[in-house]
Amino acid sequence: MCKTACAFLLLFCGWITTTAQIKRFSMQYNFNVPVTPHLGQNVFKTNGGYLLAGYTSNTVTGVDKGIGIIATDNDGNVVWQKQTASAQGYQYSNNTANQAFIQLQNKDLLFTGQHELGIDYSKACMARVSHLTGDTLWTRMYSQPGDSTYLLCSTELSDSSIISFGFRYYLNTVANVNYTKPFMLKVDKYGNYKWHKYINGIWTNSIFFMYQKVIRLNDNDFVVVGTRQNPYS
Repeated sequence: MCKTACAFLLLFCGWITTTAQIKRFSMQYNFNVPVTPHLGQNVFKTNGGYLLAGYTSNTVTGVDKGIGIIATDNDGNVVWQKQTASAQGYQYSNNTANQAFIQLQNKDLLFTGQHELGIDYSKACMARVSHLTGDTLWTRMYSQPGDSTYLLCSTELSDSSIISFGFRYYLNTVANVNYTKPFMLKVDKYGNYKWHKYINGIWTNSIFFMYQKVIRLNDNDFVVVGTRQNPYS
């Protein structure tokens, strides 16, 4: 039996001087087919309306773990909707999802995460999505030979370049032990690689650095928060 999951958008108005709140609208969205969207994670204000952004699993349209965008007007009515699959046929994912999407200075959206290539093997990726049409403007992948790489959160700098935080993952299949190195990555506004720096220069045994959010204080200083996760504890 097919299940239909929907994204929700609610807008409330309120006043500081009173506890009264007025619900202006309550809307429910899907892509008009049996679909499992994850669109409630991120919402942005733009061009007289809202953008709901996430990634979708949709076996009917063939867009499996693709990027999904729904644009609405100020009253929550759908203006357009777009599902985009990876051109390479990979699946988009993000291990934390708290900052899987951010809105850039020109209102476009940036997806930060990874392409799932197989069990325990991923390539870090970014994708820039037009806020006007939902089209993916570019997708870039970043990896080290033989290892998985994960990106979890990003921030945009004043020159439109991007800083992301994530970790590099290596699985010792003989000992069945994983090792990671957290790192930060810089790319230009087109996603072209500039540099990466390891935050901890040594391999860490069975520790995942699950960054949740990065705040840019200025172009050289950042606050990054998340969890230090031991999957075996």
